[in-house]
Amino acid sequence: MRVLLVLAGLLGLTGRSAAAADSAKAELLSSSADVRKLCAALRPDGDPRVRPTEEVARGRQRAEAAARRRELLLSSYVTDVPASGWLLREYDDETRRLEPELSRSLRLGDGVDLSPLLGEDDDFGWPLSPEQAEHLAKERAKGALSLRVAYRLAQSELSPDPCVRVSGGRVLRLRIEPSGVAAVGPDGKVRVAMGSLQLEVGPRPADAPEVRLGRLALPPGRSLEAWTAAAQGLHAALRECYEQGLRGNAMLRGSLVMGLSVTSDGKVERVRTEIDALGDEAVAACVHTKLRGAAGFPHRATNLSLPVFFSARE
Repeated sequence: MRVLLVLAGLLGLTGRSAAAADSAKAELLSSSADVRKLCAALRPDGDPRVRPTEEVARGRQRAEAAARRRELLLSSYVTDVPASGWLLREYDDETRRLEPELSRSLRLGDGVDLSPLLGEDDDFGWPLSPEQAEHLAKERAKGALSLRVAYRLAQSELSPDPCVRVSGGRVLRLRIEPSGVAAVGPDGKVRVAMGSLQLEVGPRPADAPEVRLGRLALPPGRSLEAWTAAAQGLHAALRECYEQGLRGNAMLRGSLVMGLSVTSDGKVERVRTEIDALGDEAVAACVHTKLRGAAGFPHRATNLSLPVFFSARE
């Protein structure tokens, strides 16, 4: 069930496993109004404006409506549920997983719910450390975390219509078969994901963060071995910056290339960011602070480039 999904377009085809095949055919249902429109389009009724005496037109209209209904039933969808409309289950310390509560309806508001139907093998638990899980739970409690759900419409022989009216018709409930779930921050960035949404954000959350220094770019005549050995002394300080960043974004990975100006007494006098492939201003600022004034380099005035890679063991 772990397949590539793009924010504005997802699956296609039939069946849970086939939903993995196409990442460009899903429809974004961004509001309760969109769900209502979908349910209206799923009705097998013909166009009420066509008069009963127009047999040919009515037959054509019914055939077109049936074809559209089949297309909608075979399509896949993605919806963001607001923080007030979903809950988290208790953290499983043994498996180190935090799971959204999918045994209850997900409330979109305005009298519209999503009702997940789960299979025996469905697993939507996010692999998180206790600290990461606690941070995520606090974000949701503050109303700063929505739940992105990728799904297909649920049908059965007994209930062929995925749209059901409950509570005396006051609530429209759309029955769904989830294929992926993701926690999304107010900035629109995915914090963590599982299932068909997992590769939208790449690898799993960093549970064992690592910082690796790449090959230094030095002027001619400088000893790569000596300067590399000196740079390795910065490892612990840079790891501290990365760990701070992970507390705000458990999925943080990437790299920075830092430009350093070293004085003749072996101290870093100036720091500049040459390439930012990390995308976290706070971590980049922390790296600047840690590097500026660092000592222990060979006593020779030099400008160099230092690649820093932030990743994690899986």
